[in-house]
Amino acid sequence: MRRILFLSTLLAAVALAGPAAAASPKALVVIGHSPDPVTSGHNVGYTNSFTNQSSNTLTHLELSVPAPSGGAAILGLPSSACTVKGSSVICSFGSIASGATVTATVVLRAPAAVAPFATTATWSVDESFNDNPKPDPHRDTFTATDTTHVQAPSQDAVSEYVVPSGDTLTTDPGTGATRTNPQVTTVQVPSTPLGVPAAAAEVNATGPADSCGPAADCFGQVSIVTVDAPPFPAAGPLKLSFDLDSSEIPGGTQTADIPMYHNGVLVADCTGAAGVASPDPCVSSRTGKKDVEITVLSSTNGRWRT
Repeated sequence: MRRILFLSTLLAAVALAGPAAAASPKALVVIGHSPDPVTSGHNVGYTNSFTNQSSNTLTHLELSVPAPSGGAAILGLPSSACTVKGSSVICSFGSIASGATVTATVVLRAPAAVAPFATTATWSVDESFNDNPKPDPHRDTFTATDTTHVQAPSQDAVSEYVVPSGDTLTTDPGTGATRTNPQVTTVQVPSTPLGVPAAAAEVNATGPADSCGPAADCFGQVSIVTVDAPPFPAAGPLKLSFDLDSSEIPGGTQTADIPMYHNGVLVADCTGAAGVASPDPCVSSRTGKKDVEITVLSSTNGRWRT
């Protein structure tokens, strides 16, 4: 969801007081977020941009984005300009030429409350006339506000913004796989340059062949994994773990014989070096006797089913 607002105390003065305030800079500020909704208590990422639409260079450009009540400020990018100060992300960019655009990514932790919350990005600048390096004593402020929706935690679905250093996304409510929640999906995401929205969910299959092979020998739920990023390299893939409660595994099934399907295609066992998806995707391990964990390495998203 994106909302664009043009706000400035001095710009308002232009309408009221005429050309006396014409020296006020003009700017376009934009804020947007992902994912929407975000799971309560998880991360949400905000993209922020500031475009200098005035004819002058603007100086001392700063951005402030506070975390919502009950949430937290996690990080800001680029890291050379942004830092976490208390419950806000603050970014300092220096000068911005006429017509130029500055962007920043801010990651906040959503509160536990399942209710929409508003996030306001505040940009402040000075205007430099005729390349005068001295800051204008009348600092201008521009704001943009975005509303984020929050979904309740679920034993079958989770969505959040994965921070650039990578993250682990899991539908495990803390109990592992159980008879009432027979499948748990966990995704370890490699580092991403700017962070990405990610989601994991388990859904009941629509039939024996849903996300399964021609033999229709699948038995588990369908795990749907989405990480909004280009395919990861085979040497640094997604690591997906599927925990299966014994209650959904057909009797007499040997752990080593449990198949894994990706988008309806049987996944082979890994044959390359440790941690490498070779072939891509591949099953790197099957462990357990009653409850079973199957670990898969993959460069891509998709629908997974045992």
